[in-house]
Amino acid sequence: MKPEIMKFYHFVVLSLVGQINGRRGRELIVGLLRGAKSRKVDYLIRKNDLLGFYNLFSLLTRSDVRGMFLELLTDELIEIREERVSDGFTYSLIYITSKGGKYLAENARCFKVRLDELLTENKHLMEFQTSLVEKTRKERSGSYSIDEMRDRYPRAYEKWVKEEDENLRNEFKKGRSVIELAEVFGRKPGAIRSRLIKNRLITEVRTTENI
Repeated sequence: MKPEIMKFYHFVVLSLVGQINGRRGRELIVGLLRGAKSRKVDYLIRKNDLLGFYNLFSLLTRSDVRGMFLELLTDELIEIREERVSDGFTYSLIYITSKGGKYLAENARCFKVRLDELLTENKHLMEFQTSLVEKTRKERSGSYSIDEMRDRYPRAYEKWVKEEDENLRNEFKKGRSVIELAEVFGRKPGAIRSRLIKNRLITEVRTTENI
């Protein structure tokens, strides 16, 4: 790996350690940088607004990232202290040293803007991916709230009125599909099918023909 790239990687790790100074250990930080899926990593991200760092080193192996910590320790830019926390257990917590702070200050001119841009882009990417996963999960489980459903179908779950039934008959006879009718009437496709069956315009056997 080129020295300049490694120097930037060290800057990234030191910046992260500086933000959570003395509150977490090496393995959790390594997991955060490599995109580990765990409650502890998720809590660390939300507690400290660290989404931009998540999965940033996904192309590196765990050994690669651990190696960076070893180099930072050897150069005395970070230190590990065994400390007892509130639950009574002893943990190896990572701190940035005064020398590490100077390293960040000295290299800020070269790397700070680059890192800020990278963190912003990565945060947006992670937020986008999270929203896609959540949307897919809701679509598969059908767990949308009424408000969320009405963003797509404004009249979802509202009572049908006589005028709507007449319009539905007319539009259906024009050859519109269930999906098209759902858009026209602002209702879920399932609600359209149910209404067509109720009005004897289709039978349950034929419901899949109009998708």
